[in-house]
Amino acid sequence: MNKESFRINRLRRGSKRMPASVIEQWGFEHGFHFPRDFVDFFTEFGGAIPEDEVGYEFTYEDDGVKGFAPIIGFLHFDPDVRQGSVDDEYRLRCTDHWDQPLLVPFADTEISTFAVLDFRRSRHAPAVYDVYFFDESKADPDRPSMTWLADSFTDFIDLLEREEDYLARNPD
Repeated sequence: MNKESFRINRLRRGSKRMPASVIEQWGFEHGFHFPRDFVDFFTEFGGAIPEDEVGYEFTYEDDGVKGFAPIIGFLHFDPDVRQGSVDDEYRLRCTDHWDQPLLVPFADTEISTFAVLDFRRSRHAPAVYDVYFFDESKADPDRPSMTWLADSFTDFIDLLEREEDYLARNPD
């Protein structure tokens, strides 16, 4: 699914779209260089609640079971609105609860996971993971349960699909 196929139902309550400079500044203040595709997407879709039920297929890290994560919405960078912001979820999930300051959540799902940029290997080319912040990894109890999704943000956007299409392919 490419970003041109997104239909936006609404923005998260009270949030506004932010210019690239605000998004880049947030990254800079936290030691990140967001990829251009990420900045461009969040300039246009930050805080968006998709009209269609879209999400991504993933495999749970600890048991290998496949699942589908429907996206509730993309987080936003509006500094005047705390709820549903990248800043709030980053602080709450990645620095206050887990000592994982190199993970940056950007979308939440109906199954209590988040899509995140993972800057642990590269500060300029982050991979994308599905992270369940409410359970520790069996492989590494110092971090939450994580499943790799894509090598880049563009690859992540390309793997998004409508939930009805996923269910048609996976009737069980």
